[in-house]
Amino acid sequence: MVSSAVRVRRALPDAFTAVLFCSTAALFSVSSVLLAHTLVLGLLTAAHVVLALRYLRGWLAPAAPPALLRVGMLGVALMGGLRLAVHQGALGQPAAATIEIGLLIAILVPALPVALPGAGLLGAAMTGSLAALALATLRAPVDARVLAEWAVLVVPMLLLIMRLPPGRRRGLLSAGLLFFGAVPLLIAGGVPATLAGELGLLFPDHSPAALGPLEAHLTRVFPTGFHAHPRAADFFRARTYLDIVHCAVVLAVLPVLPRHPDAPAALSTGALVVLVATLTGAALAGLALAPVDTHGLLSAAAALEGWLELPLVAVAVGAPVLSARPTAPRSG
Repeated sequence: MVSSAVRVRRALPDAFTAVLFCSTAALFSVSSVLLAHTLVLGLLTAAHVVLALRYLRGWLAPAAPPALLRVGMLGVALMGGLRLAVHQGALGQPAAATIEIGLLIAILVPALPVALPGAGLLGAAMTGSLAALALATLRAPVDARVLAEWAVLVVPMLLLIMRLPPGRRRGLLSAGLLFFGAVPLLIAGGVPATLAGELGLLFPDHSPAALGPLEAHLTRVFPTGFHAHPRAADFFRARTYLDIVHCAVVLAVLPVLPRHPDAPAALSTGALVVLVATLTGAALAGLALAPVDTHGLLSAAAALEGWLELPLVAVAVGAPVLSARPTAPRSG
C-alpha cells in the first residue's frame, strides 16, 4: 500500500509547473486585478468550497472527535445567519464581526485539548494567535475578521505540509514560503504593477461584471487603516494572487490525496461534477444579474468554509500520527 507521504509527493506539481503557474497567476493579478478577482469568484469559489468540504469530510473529520465537528458546523451556521442579518440591515458590521469572531474562538477552543499535546511550537502559536485575535476583536472587530480571513488562505498549504513526515517537510515548506509569502509580498511592494504600467499592461478596473472600480472593493479585504494607503491597490493584487494559488491547491492537489480509512462514502465523480457545474453556473448568472449581492454571497461562502477548516486543521497539526496511519484508496 502506498503511504500517505508518497501520495502527497505524487500529487504535488513539479517545480517548473509550480513556478509557471504562480508566475502566470501573479502576472494576471497585477495586470488585470479586478478581472482576476471576478473570475476567481465566479469560476472557482463553488468548486473550491465543495472540494474543500469534501476533503474535510474525507480526511480531517473522521480523525476529529464527533462533537468537535458538530460544534464547528453549528458555529458556522450561526455565522452565516449573522452575515445574512448584516446584508438585510438588521445588524451592524462591528457587532456582527464581534459575534462572529467570538463564535470562531468558541469552535476553536474545544480543539485545543486534542491539538496541543502533539503540536509543540505550533501549539504555542495557535494559542497565541487565538489570544491575539480576541484582543484585536475588542479593539477593531471588523479588522480582526479581515485579518483572520487572510490567515485562512495559507491553510491548504499547511495541510499538505502536515501530511508529510517531519523529516520530509523542508522542501514543501520552502515552496510554501516562496509562493504564499515572498511572491505576494513582492506584489504588495508595488514594483510589478509599476513595471506592468510602463509596459502598457495595467488594466485595474476591467471586469466582466458591473462591480464598479477597484477602489470600491478595497474595504472588503483590508483593515481600515489600509484603505487609504498609497499601495492599497497593490495589496488587493497580492490578495487576489493568494486567492488564486489557494484555490489551485484546493482544486488540483487536495482531491488527489487519499481519504481517511474511516471516512464515509464520497460523492461519485459524476455527481461531484454536476454539483460543481450547477453551483458555478448559478454563481456566474448571479454575477451577471445581481453582481454586488452575488459578490458578497460568494465571499461569505468562501470565508465560512474557511472557518470550518480551522478546528479540524488544529487537530491535524497537533496529531502528526495521522500522517502515518494506513490509508484507503481514493474513492469517487
